[in-house]
Amino acid sequence: MRIAFTPHAYFPSIGGAEGYTRNLAEAMATHGVDVHVVVPAISSPEAFYELGHDLVAPAEEQVGGVAIHRLSCLPLRYRLGTVTGRKAGINAMRSRYRGALSDALQRLIPDVVVALPHRFPNVEEVVALRRYSDWKLLYAPMLHEADPYWSLDAIASCVSASDGILALTSHEKQRLVEAYGATPDRVALVSPSMQGFGRTNGTRDPMVLFVGRSSPAKRLDVLFDAMSMVWRDHPDAQLVVAGRGVSDLSDAVGHNLTSGSPRVELIESPSDERKQDLFRRAAVVVNPSLVESFGIVTLEAWASSTPIVAVDTPVNQSVIRDGRDGVLTGSSADELAQGIDRLLAEPGEARRLGNAGGQRLEAEFSADRSRRLLMELVDKVTA
Repeated sequence: MRIAFTPHAYFPSIGGAEGYTRNLAEAMATHGVDVHVVVPAISSPEAFYELGHDLVAPAEEQVGGVAIHRLSCLPLRYRLGTVTGRKAGINAMRSRYRGALSDALQRLIPDVVVALPHRFPNVEEVVALRRYSDWKLLYAPMLHEADPYWSLDAIASCVSASDGILALTSHEKQRLVEAYGATPDRVALVSPSMQGFGRTNGTRDPMVLFVGRSSPAKRLDVLFDAMSMVWRDHPDAQLVVAGRGVSDLSDAVGHNLTSGSPRVELIESPSDERKQDLFRRAAVVVNPSLVESFGIVTLEAWASSTPIVAVDTPVNQSVIRDGRDGVLTGSSADELAQGIDRLLAEPGEARRLGNAGGQRLEAEFSADRSRRLLMELVDKVTA
């Protein structure tokens, strides 16, 4: 059995879709499946929409038992986009990548192709190729329905062209059937997975931790406003914001919050080891976003038995059990502040919720469990 994953980006690029792909690919490879990842040689998936992103060197390499094919896709026109025109540069990159992806799949001759997420150019190309290919297509749309640019019709067309669908949550599975035309027997609930980072012994730092990309969808402005309220009762609390692009927040944070105080620390693109250390030390992890297909930060928090506070959305409701292994709050800064304050004020409650999350991770979100569920879908579509 040969399976080719075609994500929009892959390790060392960080993100929920990248981590999801890597965990599934490596878990399958360790069980004897011939696994390939075909990916553009770019540092960030934002290169599909913005100029100025760097290359990851085109290469053929093995990581974690997975054969990775990094395809060259940044032509000179992309590099000179500000001269030749932004749209022309981006279109040239997309066209070159789609051609390289088509050629790579023709060489590999996979039995199954797994495409994700949304409707990036990699998904569009694979869906187009499926019409005259012998391989089966599995599609993980990773719904972001609250995104203002989301297109239900476009995703539905990809769902229709696929042989099987991967849903990350029970909510997503229900939506795929109700709104996107997927038939229930073609949808498998294959959640993200994660290994434990190890639990902290003793007292944690009074740290409120956010980990993720800096983008308007993450609602860091709401988190900053919430922390202004938290500091009234917990002046020793520190907010740590870690992820890609957070260094650009320096001026806004300095103006709105810190006035030179050490209450906020910004950590640009932390390594895996640095992230794990932050999760182990934090008193609480916060996810203020309304636009998530899963919210991988929940599993990252649980991997260190760290309690999570997240906004009460249908997606988070299908992962976090409020009051049992996490805290779900309203979307306003005041409501978010109340959730954070509760866990800072009650370390015993925070410890209980974090430990419950760690137990959920081990029982329901292991890489082996996700691998088995994916293989069941593979067997079904290839039978």
